[in-house]
Amino acid sequence: MTFRKVLFSAGALWLASLAAGQAQQASPLMAGAAKVDITPAPGDLPPNFEGILDHLYARAIVLESGGTRAALVSVDIGGMSEDVWRSATRRIEREFGIPTENLMLTATHTHSAPFNARTDLADLIVDSVGAASARVRPAQVGYGTGVSYLNVNRNIIDPDTRRWWPARSRRSVGAGSPRRRPRGRGS
Repeated sequence: MTFRKVLFSAGALWLASLAAGQAQQASPLMAGAAKVDITPAPGDLPPNFEGILDHLYARAIVLESGGTRAALVSVDIGGMSEDVWRSATRRIEREFGIPTENLMLTATHTHSAPFNARTDLADLIVDSVGAASARVRPAQVGYGTGVSYLNVNRNIIDPDTRRWWPARSRRSVGAGSPRRRPRGRGS
């Protein structure tokens, strides 16, 4: 499970409890999810970018219970300006009835996205919440367990993939580990 999924799961549980706590009577939980592509066009990339490997998204989950609405929004950018945040949150409140105190809007803090590459970023964030709002359906809250590798060892390059070696939890490494440790720097 990626860090983003863990963050969204934790946030969803928090917002669901918030929405349920504010409901005056027991109401079913409703949820909708959507993502909107925010990848800049190749011609709009800064000079130091060589192209597009993976697309960037604004992802939204909208929750509703007892007339109270909340949203989790994650945007694949390094950081968000206050102007973009303010514009998006005001429009989300006005257009979808989700007050700022029921909204979690965050950047994933990726270093692979150009800064300020889109002038329409606030519009695209609002679009993601609109798409998630349009998909609201009855939902249930649940959880699962697993292992998440949240880090990489930047001193070791995997000889097969030429990518950084994923760090492993000490509890997950053992005689039955499915991956071998690459030879090279840092081994």
